[in-house]
Amino acid sequence: MKYRNQQSGFVSILTVIFFVILMSVLTISFLRLVTDQQTQVLDDDLSKGALAAAQSGVEDAKRGLLYCRGLPAGAARDNCYAALTNDTCPGMAGNAALVSALGLNRRPDGAIQVGDPVNNPINNQRYTCVTTEINTDDVVGSLSETSTTLVPLRGLTTFNQVRFSWHQIGVDATATMPNSTAQLSEQAVPRKADWRSGTTPYVSMARLQFFAYNPTQTLTSQRDSSAAMFLVPYRQSGVGGFAVGSINPNWAGDKRIEIRCAGGPAYMCTATITIPPSAPTRDYYLALKSFYNSSRYKIELLNNGVTVPFNDVQPVVDSTGAAGDVFKRVMSRIEYEGDNFETSNVIESGGAICKDFYVVRGDAGGSTCLGL
Repeated sequence: MKYRNQQSGFVSILTVIFFVILMSVLTISFLRLVTDQQTQVLDDDLSKGALAAAQSGVEDAKRGLLYCRGLPAGAARDNCYAALTNDTCPGMAGNAALVSALGLNRRPDGAIQVGDPVNNPINNQRYTCVTTEINTDDVVGSLSETSTTLVPLRGLTTFNQVRFSWHQIGVDATATMPNSTAQLSEQAVPRKADWRSGTTPYVSMARLQFFAYNPTQTLTSQRDSSAAMFLVPYRQSGVGGFAVGSINPNWAGDKRIEIRCAGGPAYMCTATITIPPSAPTRDYYLALKSFYNSSRYKIELLNNGVTVPFNDVQPVVDSTGAAGDVFKRVMSRIEYEGDNFETSNVIESGGAICKDFYVVRGDAGGSTCLGL
């Protein structure tokens, strides 16, 4: 008799089952990986699209600021600024007159369309809310060693003090302070290579130059209406940490002011400068420059210690953009170029400049030159 082995194919069946299971796991994992990658790419695309839409809102707000500024003083300009500063979303997009003047494409839901919704319907870029704060409590910026920054000091009301803070903690590069003013004597101006403790540089020395301008007076009568000063930072010798407080230099005081820096919480150094009170007929401008180091700064206007908002000097735009179901929000400070007048540094030097002027007169007898 012949006996047949009924289990001869059992191992093969198990092998096939395990192989099918393994291939299924690999296939599912691959499909999951592809799906995740596609989702990530789409999310990145939507995120970038939403950010671009928010930035488009900032650019449209800039155009709105220039448009409102160009309107005649009166109800038209006031209504335009009211539309820009409307803090109820969708902000400026809710004003039909401003939307029409700027040529914006407003959707039925109140958002402003950005991009091409026909050829790119998935992204559907738009900004949903843009508001502008015209009057701000401060003006911020960056100072470099190579250029001078001009800031209009234009307040909503009268002010008689300017608070200047520089070197933002946690943002500017790490810096320290001289321990005393002995090494900062006016007769021995330190070199840049010596403006440091070991490998750590000191906080920059700031130069502030004020200009008072009265458009109702001649330039000759205003030749003495300016003041310049150097703010020299230091840390009081023998005191642990930074000395608290800073001095208040007067408008007609010393031109070289030693500032005891408190070292925080936001800026390492702060000085309050007392100036002649502002008036409706007097404009102030502040020229800023940094020596030895770059630095970020903040300027505030005060009236006997009470904050006075700036009047349309550095507006803040708050814009929310969207693409698909992704939203991005950005806030930007806007600075005007050529505010009232444009300045140009033909020659600028940290030291003395020797100048020769010649006055030439042409007549029948020839030319006469006078060297000064």
